[in-house]
Amino acid sequence: MANQDCSNDIVGLTKNCMEYIKFPSNPKTAPSKECCEVVKKCDVKCVCDHVTKDIEKAICMEKVVYVADQCGRPLPKGSKCGSYEIPPSKMF
Repeated sequence: MANQDCSNDIVGLTKNCMEYIKFPSNPKTAPSKECCEVVKKCDVKCVCDHVTKDIEKAICMEKVVYVADQCGRPLPKGSKCGSYEIPPSKMF
């Protein structure tokens, strides 16, 4: 059963991945080993369910998709993370 309180995941992602997911959308930088370790362990669906419009103003969702992909946890095409719909094909 998924952990619906993924606040620790969100804190870990913010701490370790923020420099890779902040605006502008380019350039995209490969995430660090530390960032990927958090991405690999987090409950991605729970984190995406907690992404609000305010969070989307602070981070680049296109980069979130890129980082997840680079860390080996690609977001399912056509799914949503917050209000951002994952494109059917890679944009990067």
